[in-house]
Parts: sequence; structure tokens; C-alpha cells
Amino acid sequence: MLEEIKIGDMAKDICGDMGEVIDIEYYEDGNVYRYILMEYDEENGCKKGQWPAHPDYTDKLN
Repeated sequence: MLEEIKIGDMAKDICGDMGEVIDIEYYEDGNVYRYILMEYDEENGCKKGQWPAHPDYTDKLN
């Protein structure tokens, strides 16, 4: 069984993009609809971009 992904975790989507989970959206029944990931530019310490990731194609990294 895969570990539950929570806000603050690092995750990787199906395209190989990695980012921090900054929000989780849910269906009315409580199942995860999608994760919102944020990528940072570590060199400059700023936000680089954010995108939605489908839960079936997202893996927890940490």
C-alpha cells in the first residue's frame, strides 16, 4: 500500500515533475480529487510554478 500524501510532502507526478504538495482537493465523498504541487527554484529561493496532479499518477518522495 502506498503511503498517504499530505500537504508539505514532496511528490513526483507521472511526467516526472517533482514538487511540494501545497494543497489537496477532495470529492464530496472524501476521496482525493487532485494534488496541487509547487516547484521552487532552489538557487534563487522563489516559486517556479504550480500544477495539478492526479492522485493515481502521483508518488510520495519523502
